[in-house]
Formats: sequence, structure tokens, C-alpha cells
Amino acid sequence: AQLWAEGKRKMLVIVPASLRKQWQNELLDKFDLPSEIIESRPGTGSSPGALGNLFAQEKILICSMHYAYRHIEDLRRALPYDLVVIDEAHHFRNVWRKNNKMGQAIREAVGDQPKLLLTATPLHNNLMELYGLVSFIDEQLLGTPSSFKLKFMADSQGREANNLEELRERLEQVSTRVLRRQVQEYIRYTERRGMLEPFTPYRDEQELYDKVSAYLQRERLAAVNYRQRALMLLVYRKLLASSSFAIAGTLESLIKTLQAKLSNLEETPVEEEAVLEDLDGFEEEIEELGAPDEAAEESGPPPLTREEIERELQELQEYHQLAVSIKRNAKGDALLVALRKGFQFNRERGWPEK
Repeated sequence: AQLWAEGKRKMLVIVPASLRKQWQNELLDKFDLPSEIIESRPGTGSSPGALGNLFAQEKILICSMHYAYRHIEDLRRALPYDLVVIDEAHHFRNVWRKNNKMGQAIREAVGDQPKLLLTATPLHNNLMELYGLVSFIDEQLLGTPSSFKLKFMADSQGREANNLEELRERLEQVSTRVLRRQVQEYIRYTERRGMLEPFTPYRDEQELYDKVSAYLQRERLAAVNYRQRALMLLVYRKLLASSSFAIAGTLESLIKTLQAKLSNLEETPVEEEAVLEDLDGFEEEIEELGAPDEAAEESGPPPLTREEIERELQELQEYHQLAVSIKRNAKGDALLVALRKGFQFNRERGWPEK
């Protein structure tokens, strides 16, 4: 808002796809700032090519992290910006890894631009994640990855720090921490109250869950890249627990993967990123694909035969048919009950039904 008041107009906000509309709405509602979402999907916003370089517009632009990566050359040609904002910046915490192509490409593209990184979870499990975020602002501040490990990490896992005071002094040059209690005077936070609505899956839902669970527990799967096995099985289980509708599309993607394998047994890579990009809420899992399971790299099961792949394909087709045949989900029915209870709770207190 301050930059806008100064007449600065060229700003870029890079966020997870699911937050684009929220950013646009809140910029307008809270600061009266107009903005434009740039994206590739027809009918939902601007598309590249038709109107030239969309990144070059003199306005507040909002795009997803993956859109910025896919159109990184357009972004570079549009420089300079008055400000680049990256929300949920912890998605780039592993930018220091050699195979983190998306994070490195975006960091290089906006390297010397004025930047603001926002995150509520800057550190998950390893001090190197903090190193990665700081490198987006200043690649020299914490040294090289190897010198940082030597000077500031007390253990190989990065869970304990050495020279903590010096590390804090360096971080203070580029970071600030704002606690909720510090802004309660200016921002009214909605009180959160949890409500539990138990449910039991219907018989066909339970059958699908049991069959797909048994499938995912196998040691050898042609449809899952062994190097990314742990991450992808976690994703598939999240989808399976979500609803039959959520897992149906993924089963279809796995079927297409095996059909491609059977048409060319020489070498058909499993494209996990393509599967995840079709889903909302898995931005972090896509980022993690850049860091494969090192143990899986060293040893894996032997490749499956054509007959084994054909049997797996037939099973997946059966699971998919079962998934698409399910028209009601107990979880969805329970959600409707919970919403009615929640709205009633709000009405009794004179609160809006939302």
C-alpha cells in the first residue's frame, strides 16, 4: 500500500495456486488495491501469448508458484519490479538442494529485485531450510551450504544449532518475526471452536478403501516410481481418506501410466508431478519431488514383467470402476450435518452464517 501511494505500480505476488483469489480479494477489501490474476486455465483469467508478456504489465499481478516457474523466461524479460512478494515462502525451503529446479529458477529470476517473503512456518525439521529461505534474500549472508553446516549446525540432521547468537544477528538483517498478540490491536481474529461430527464409511466406500490400501502396501508397484514411493503413497492415502471422488481421478492417472508402460516397456517414467498438478492443495508435495528418497536410489526391487504389469493394470481398472460407481460419501453427508449444526450455532449468537 505504501509503494502504491508512492506511485509504484509494477508488483508481483507469487503464491500457492489455492491462495490467488484470497490475495486478490484481501488486497481490494483491506487496502483498496486492484490486482490481476494471471494463469493458464481458459475462462479463469489471462493466458500467455494472446496479450504478450503478461508479467510486464504495470499493475499488481498475482500468479501461482508453478505458473511463475513454467513462464520463467517471461518473468525475466519483465524485470525490474518495484516489489516481489512470495507468500507461503517455506515451499522454497529446500532451494539449496541441487535438484530443486523450481526454487532455484525463481530465486535466480528475482535475485536482485526488492523482495518480501512471508511464511508462518519458516522451519520444519532442518536448519538448512532456514538457509534456503535466507538465500532467496541474500545468497551471501549465510555463506555456502557447506560452510553454513560447518559453522552453524551442531549435528548432521540440522536439528541443533552452533554459534546461535551470531546466527541470530545475521538473521536480524533480513527477517522479522511478528506474533499474533503483537497485532491483535489492529486485526480482529475470529475465535475458533471445533465441532466433531463422527461418520462411518458406507459399505462400498470401505471396500474401495480396503482394496486400494492393500494395493499401496505392496513392495513392488509398476505405477509408482520407487524413488518417490514414500511421498507418493502418502499423497495417495490422503486422497483415499478424502473421498472416492478424490481417488478416482488419481486411479485413472495411474491406469494411463501403466498403459504407457505396456506400449513401451523400454523406458516410461512415472510422472508424479503431472498427477499432483491436477490436484489442489499439494503444492508442498510437488516441491518435495525435487528431493528423492536417497535410500531408494541405492537399492530397489527388480522391474516387473509385462504379465505382472498387465495384472496390476487390470486391478487398477477394477478399483477405478468401483470408485466411479460410488455416488454417496458418508464423509460428505456428515459434512452437511456439521454445516447445519455450525450455522445453527452461529445464528444463536447472532454471527454470520459462513
